[in-house]
Amino acid sequence: MNAVENNRNGFSLLEVMIAMIVLTVGLLAVVTLFETGMKALQSGNKMTLAAGFAQNKMDSLRASKINITSNGQDQQEGMTRSWFIRKSEKDLRIWIVQVDVAWKNNLNQNQTVSLKSFVFNER
Repeated sequence: MNAVENNRNGFSLLEVMIAMIVLTVGLLAVVTLFETGMKALQSGNKMTLAAGFAQNKMDSLRASKINITSNGQDQQEGMTRSWFIRKSEKDLRIWIVQVDVAWKNNLNQNQTVSLKSFVFNER
């Protein structure tokens, strides 16, 4: 009877080792999720920044008098911002304004945010 009672009083070394392995695998999975979440957060932050750059340029182009086609390009914070202004082929009173912001992500892949708008000139 004493041998049976001793086994019931605690955990064996094998049970403790298996519990530690299960706990370690679970913690590694959680750490991986945090890393993936941080990468997604950084990517979203970069995309928001690019959209803001594009919107700022679009606002300044729409506020200026558009009567000639003036394309251009500049760089800010590792991003290339390009803009294109052209007349519509269907109605010459309408100008098409497009702003593109391009950058490379953490995986060295090209990413782009594009905005397109129309400006009506009564001439």
